[in-house]
Parts: sequence; C-alpha cells; structure tokens
Amino acid sequence: MVFYNDSALSWFVNDYILDRECSLFPLVFNFSHSDGYVIAAKKLGLKLIGENEIKEIYQGGKRIGELNGMVSDLVSKEAIKTLKQKSIVQTLLNKAGVNIPKFKSFTSDDKGYQTAFNFWSEQAYSGYVIKPSDARAGEGITIGVQDEESFATAWNYAKTSLSNPQSEILLEERITGIDVRVLVVGDQAVCATARIPAYVIGDGVSNVDKLVHDKNKLRSKHPHHKRYLISISKNANFLDYIPIHGEVLFLSNKANIHQGGEAIDVTNLISDRIKSNAINAAKSIPDNLVSGVDVMVSDFENDEGKVIEMNSHANFGIHYYPMYGISRNPAEAVLKLMMAKNT
Repeated sequence: MVFYNDSALSWFVNDYILDRECSLFPLVFNFSHSDGYVIAAKKLGLKLIGENEIKEIYQGGKRIGELNGMVSDLVSKEAIKTLKQKSIVQTLLNKAGVNIPKFKSFTSDDKGYQTAFNFWSEQAYSGYVIKPSDARAGEGITIGVQDEESFATAWNYAKTSLSNPQSEILLEERITGIDVRVLVVGDQAVCATARIPAYVIGDGVSNVDKLVHDKNKLRSKHPHHKRYLISISKNANFLDYIPIHGEVLFLSNKANIHQGGEAIDVTNLISDRIKSNAINAAKSIPDNLVSGVDVMVSDFENDEGKVIEMNSHANFGIHYYPMYGISRNPAEAVLKLMMAKNT
C-alpha cells in the first residue's frame, strides 16, 4: 500500500479545507487564459483588438500593450529566453538573495550523467529532484529517486524532455510542503493559489475506492476541476482500505490539477515574507513584470518559502476557479500596470 505523506500538506487540509464547502462558482469565465483580460478590459474601459493569440490593448485610441497567448509585453523576449534556462534562473535568484533549494547543473551527455550520478551517490542517495533545465509545465521532472535504476530512468526522462538537446539537467534539493503559485505583477503579489496533490479524507466507513468516487462527484460539479477527475488504477492494492474518520490520504506526490490535484486560493493566508520572496524572485529577472512564482511553503505565517520555479507563461485559470476560496482575476492588475506605464 502506497500513500504519500507530508505533514505540511496534512496540516493544510485539516486546517483550511476539512470543514469548508467547495466553491461551486457560476460560469463567468470560460477556460481560456484570455477570458480574464476580456472581462478586465471591459471593466477598465479598454479595448482588446486582434484575432487568435495576439491581441493589442487600447485606451482611448492609444495602444498601451499587447498579449501574445499567455504572455504580455510586460515580459521582454530576453526575459522569456532567460526563464527557459533554469540553471541561469537559479544563479540569478541566488545572487539576488532569494531563498531557493540547493542545486547543481550537469551537461546532458554521458559524461554529465556519470558526474551527476557520482554527486548523487556521494549525498547518500538523499532526496533530490531531477529535472530538465528548459522544459515547461512540469514535464521531465522526477521526484523521489531511490536507486541507480530509478536515477537512470529519471535522467533519461529529463533528457528527452529538454527543448534544446544542449541544455543542462538539474539535480535540485527536494523540498516538501505546500506548492503555492504567487502571481507577481510589477511590485505586487496580486494573488496566490495553493496546489495540492489528489487526496481523500476518511469517514471511518467508506473505502478508498468509494471516497475517490465521491470526490469525483464533487469535482464534476466544479466549473474547472470537473475536467480533471482523479484517476486510479483498478488494480491498485489500496482501494479496499478504509481510512479512519478525518484521516487524510494523499494519492499522489504531484500537485497537478490535471492529475487530480486541487487549487485553493490562499491570497489572504500567506505571510508578507512569502510574498516578498516571490516579488524579489520576479524582480531578479530583468524586464520581467508579470510572473508566476512557485514557492514551496511549510508554514504560511513563519516561513518565507523556497522558490522552485519561475513562469513567464503562467496560466490564470487556477486563479479564476479555485476548488476552495474566491475567484481572482490577475489580468486586471496586468492591464492596470500597462495603463500606469503609459500615463
């Protein structure tokens, strides 16, 4: 029987989710990243002009900005290029004094593999995450490497996920806790959403299979999470297990909504220290005025967290429709910053 335990995640579920009602929003947004911009532009008296991915923003006949898919022109092309190279980003974050996990980078060739394996072995096989330096959306990342065989598998997964075959592979200290996406616009952390892995809560009567079925019934009523139900193999050996009342069981170690995880708005819960760490991280990259900063946090009040990822293509969908908490629209802050820069 395999469940994934983390004290910070269990604390979070017990303290912030256990007795709350799921947020079943009326459908205002669809699921396109740009929907928030359409609504915010109307509210602010702006016009969005353009077809498909590229849209120009106008205020009173004056062009004040542009959107290209999920990226605005508040993020320069050079910043986007930099953010694709995680080893460079880590170096810049370190230089700026941002709290980040320890890491080492290695070439992706055979020599790099051997050097990386020797380094990992010298750490007594301690917890490291193996990840490509330039992949997006969590692709190529392996958590919990235990032996030489799993190290080789993880290395090859990272290597095949590289956008550029010449890019490096990172070994990064594994940080447990709550994965929080902080959306930074200019000098402000405008919203924050925790993402937690798929889980069930015991009632003392139902087995795991029934609890997952009930959880999926709840998810199916949610405007966003209904698209990503929890999926477990019918051959899993824990389906008949009956957890005690209030017992929290995590079914995965991946905080991914697409794999059954949940998004919870924590904008008003995280400390100013966490927000400051995220803001400093975003500002460490020149011309990077809109950034999704992923921070691993163990305590909302006494921890500043460690920055584990930086995203120029941050999707606003998880802020539009969290499973718990209120809807946020960071697109409004982006448009307001464009307006301020053009006054």
